[in-house]
Amino acid sequence: MKRAVLGTLLIVGFALWVMRRGRADDPKTVQEMTKAFQSQACLACHGDIHKEWLASRHALAWKSPTYKAARQRLGAAKAAKECDHCHAPQPIYITGIDKMPKLRAEDRDSGVNCLTCHLDADGAMRGPHGGTSPFHKTKADPTLKSVDTCAPCHGQPSVPQHDEVTEFKKGLGSKGITCHTCHMPAIERQAGLGENVPKRMNGQHTWPGGYTDEMVKNSATVRTHVEDGKVTVRVTNNAGHPLPGAPYRTLVLSVRVTDDNNKTVLNKQETFFKSPNPQQQSANKRIGTGATYTFSAPLSADSGTVKVQLVYQRHDPAALPTQGQRIVIAEQEEQF
Repeated sequence: MKRAVLGTLLIVGFALWVMRRGRADDPKTVQEMTKAFQSQACLACHGDIHKEWLASRHALAWKSPTYKAARQRLGAAKAAKECDHCHAPQPIYITGIDKMPKLRAEDRDSGVNCLTCHLDADGAMRGPHGGTSPFHKTKADPTLKSVDTCAPCHGQPSVPQHDEVTEFKKGLGSKGITCHTCHMPAIERQAGLGENVPKRMNGQHTWPGGYTDEMVKNSATVRTHVEDGKVTVRVTNNAGHPLPGAPYRTLVLSVRVTDDNNKTVLNKQETFFKSPNPQQQSANKRIGTGATYTFSAPLSADSGTVKVQLVYQRHDPAALPTQGQRIVIAEQEEQF
């Protein structure tokens, strides 16, 4: 315990010393900033944010079992042409936030890293608030709080199976809400150590989404109603985009009705999905932003039980249709 406390004090002390000293050999160029990131020099001032990123899907973008499986299924040549550049991209403020990213040559295992979204061609680290740092150049850039920052990887019309930004702009994005609202929830804190770094609302670098159980469970609401010899089930999309939001995920609604003898008199399933194939997007079956899907059917029994279940299913892209992780969003039972 004493060693851990001592280690923390040493790191904080070193960070404050660096900030006061402003050394001549501090990184100034893109190459120097890249080396600084790879040597984990950023941890001295941005430890909390680095820890959040390290546990995120962005950090795992290149080396996650999911992507490795998808890459194997596609083949290396096709993956290199269609996928790799968004799983280990060069800094988007160098290649252009309105352009397709480019695959970087080294350190691909760090996936979508700090430099991807913050480093520009002048070697400056861009942020939504700006400020000064004795360790590196900084630049204020409000686009970091907009959907434009997400667009290079998540908003390419030429890759419709992964174009979430265009869909979002047609929905909640048209009302001034950004992707950050749900996927980078803000907390009050210092973004880095230093005497002149104020506490303010900063987005968490966690990017919760389809692999976050709590977010999945809140993505839809189910209401079941039995009246006049008919069962009606309504599923409302609470997300800021159509559900499911990406390929390799399905949303399955199951409605089962049994009579008093436990005999099944109705057994219905509806599956919602987004195809991973860009040529098959017209076949997608999803629940639109803010929309409600309604299932209704007559009851062929005078009395019995209605059981409803809504399940979010994550699939293994290497072995479709093998079932992956199941998240139960809602389970309801009603007597009639």
